[in-house]
Amino acid sequence: MTFKPFLRNALAGMLLMALVSPMAVHAAPCELERNEHGMWISNCSIKDLFGEIIEVELIPTPIWIGLPDLYADDGDYYVNGTVVEVEVRTGNSGPMNARDFDVTAQIDIKYPNGTVYSSATVTGRVPGVASGQRVRTVLGTVTVPDRVSDWDVHTTFYVDSAGMSGGGEIWELDETNNVFDDGICRVYGKDPDVTVGPCQ
Repeated sequence: MTFKPFLRNALAGMLLMALVSPMAVHAAPCELERNEHGMWISNCSIKDLFGEIIEVELIPTPIWIGLPDLYADDGDYYVNGTVVEVEVRTGNSGPMNARDFDVTAQIDIKYPNGTVYSSATVTGRVPGVASGQRVRTVLGTVTVPDRVSDWDVHTTFYVDSAGMSGGGEIWELDETNNVFDDGICRVYGKDPDVTVGPCQ
């Protein structure tokens, strides 16, 4: 009666030794301990622990990048004699605030028949735009030749225009929406043709 439990225990012990032995043979001695900052550190490698090289495949996941997204959506014009002051409204539809940036207006002064009389460029500095906000900025002035005839003012705005060919000063979610054509307004002369709206 006493022999059977002894035999059973001995067999169980031998089986346990057989299972543990391959791990002990292949595993290199290593240490695992806490450092002075309470972090666990070890000199073990994966090969030391498991006795083989384990291949790990890293699957990239989409990374949501928070950046500004600048745009222009409106121009305003204030006429005083032959001087036209140009103002632009810019906005930021991205999730991050934008720091200061330039906006340039390319302006063609035209005869009512569409022929270009002269061209001018004015640039102003926008003092940053918070996420989801819009601001107005005066860029500068242009001059029409006289107030006798009608003169058409055709304006195209370029947002973040400093170094625009290389992406500008501001990294954005969308760099393709930085140009806004505001169309034509008219500075009326003495006998105005009101088929084109006034610059205002």
